Amino acid sequence: MPAHLLSVPGALGQAVAWVNATSRKPQPMFAVQAALALGSACMGRRWRTDNANWPALYFMNVGPSGAGKEHAKYAVETLLEAAGLARLVGVGRFVSESSVVSSLIDKPAQFSVLDEFGKMLQSASIAQNFADRNTLKALMETWGRADGVLRPAAYSTAGLSSKQAEELAKRLVRKPSLTMLAMTTPETLFEGLTSAAVVDGFLNRFISVHSDRGRQLARTVEAVAPPEELLAWMRDAASAAASGGNLACLQVAHDMEPDPKVMALDAGALRVFAELEHHVLQRSNQLDAEGLAEMMTRRTEMAMRLALIVACSCRHSKVMRQDAEWARDYVMTHAERDLSMLRDRLADGVFDKLCKDVSRLVRESGKRGMTERDLNKASRSWRANPLRMREDALRALERRHAIAYTEVENTSGRGRKRFAWVAPGAASSITPTNADKTPTHVSPQ
Repeated sequence: MPAHLLSVPGALGQAVAWVNATSRKPQPMFAVQAALALGSACMGRRWRTDNANWPALYFMNVGPSGAGKEHAKYAVETLLEAAGLARLVGVGRFVSESSVVSSLIDKPAQFSVLDEFGKMLQSASIAQNFADRNTLKALMETWGRADGVLRPAAYSTAGLSSKQAEELAKRLVRKPSLTMLAMTTPETLFEGLTSAAVVDGFLNRFISVHSDRGRQLARTVEAVAPPEELLAWMRDAASAAASGGNLACLQVAHDMEPDPKVMALDAGALRVFAELEHHVLQRSNQLDAEGLAEMMTRRTEMAMRLALIVACSCRHSKVMRQDAEWARDYVMTHAERDLSMLRDRLADGVFDKLCKDVSRLVRESGKRGMTERDLNKASRSWRANPLRMREDALRALERRHAIAYTEVENTSGRGRKRFAWVAPGAASSITPTNADKTPTHVSPQ
């Protein structure tokens, strides 16, 4: 991870430092996500660019259980309360499409944490579970309505009084701002994901960060008061308005147009975003064959929203070139990391998942390779599937030249020869065996 992406320019850099200092299990990349979510929540409905980019963003932290994901929730909510902005803390779970709209009617600008997000995706993938599927659709629509109007599904007005019908007509949110921080483990996330989640555009609305730190020992931390300069910035960001005046700090009703402070994109920032859009188009065309092109389609819009947050964090009068460059680097670095994870783990069906697990484990094993015994220890999907499917997976991967069965170096120098499956790159530096050595069966154990 590039060093400059482990903090945020301006006041939000203090938030990153505070999150890291107070975490019993530090996760530097998640600390940056928490700081950006904090800025997004504070600026919701109060700021936009002259290109109609609003600060509402969805973030996802992916890490193993016990790695320290939960601290981001505590940190953002604690900082909001310390700044007197507890009103921005939203719900912890949406149970239906109407619950998304109702929550935003109550709080048109809010920060919500969705824990165990992978389980929600698993539930939504069940064929007859329309409630969770419609909830995801509502969240998708909310992201895209940041510069528009979020309206609920139509209901019959038959039998309603004129007053009730009038109240129903007011159930809309103008310029909704939902900042969402989702947390999940890799296992539950990828068990609930299929290629449909990529194609329908739900997954590409998230800035997803995959932890490069596994489980770690907890450390003792001392209580650290939030920096007063950061709290002052948060209050200023949350009370900004184009007209100013004594009433600027008041919340604007959900069915009324907010009065945001408009920040222009300077010429340097516009050039950065034009170059990024060109790169995103080329990258999307390259990813078509893999079925992952949609993962790139919203990256320019994400970078523009993020650049607005960074510019405000730095108290710039415009979105400057350096703001745009940082936002571009952050969005695209994590987009490429996310693509790498999806290639390895996104699967449609049990057999596809088994093949990808075996291919990933063999590739990660390097020159040492993976024996049947190694696979049995390392892969739950290998252990869970029947003998015939394991054999078919190995044959399929060999036909694709994704793995090769060969003799590998025995590090001890003693005992019988060691044969294992290795990735083609690793196999090229090892003397290959005769094709007849390929096993004709896999042990049921």
